[in-house]
Amino acid sequence: MRHSWRNGRLRHAAVIDDYANMGAAALALFEATGTQAYVDQAAAWVERANVHYWDDEDGGYFLSADDTADVIARTKSALDNAVPSGNGTMVEVLVRLFFLTGDDAFRARAEDVFRAFSAEGPERLVHASSCLGAFELLQRAVQIVVVGDAGDPGTRALTGAALDVPLARRILVHLAPGTTLPPAHPASGKEQLGGRATAYVCIGTRCGLPVTEPEALRAELSAAVGARA
Repeated sequence: MRHSWRNGRLRHAAVIDDYANMGAAALALFEATGTQAYVDQAAAWVERANVHYWDDEDGGYFLSADDTADVIARTKSALDNAVPSGNGTMVEVLVRLFFLTGDDAFRARAEDVFRAFSAEGPERLVHASSCLGAFELLQRAVQIVVVGDAGDPGTRALTGAALDVPLARRILVHLAPGTTLPPAHPASGKEQLGGRATAYVCIGTRCGLPVTEPEALRAELSAAVGARA
């Protein structure tokens, strides 16, 4: 990956922010489309970042890669500026990949990032809101599992309803009928209700009742926003 493109020219080696933001974009596209390839691409970018940007000694991601030749020193920070930090964005990508794949390696790496920067002192965390947001997502995610065929109008309606509600802790999971989630997932074994596209809202280890109407899903998610469940 390169940092910039203009007039057909790729220039400058990528920094961790590039991998983090492209990973976040891929997961946003997965939420909107249900296309699994976007999750796979995000995971591939994370793997490359782990190889070339990860600090094996103290944890966290360096700004530049280990094979970048034109930097004097490799800096590392989780403090947000005009845009969220690369570490703050990447740790949210890790958390989301953990929920979407069930792979505990993503959770472990996210916890390594939290551990690396929390040691700097709590007074500095006010400037690391993206990291704090990712930590809250890991602890209190609201998972919306939509079971239905991708081309089904009912599936699209439920997905649209899930995306309508401004919920930062949302994890939207698309599940084709007949498939299942990992056994540890609270929605493992959940199926369609009456052969219709069905949504389940899961918080922590519990899921709500099956929902088949978009308005009912919006109401349930709005209640979660109001209660900060």
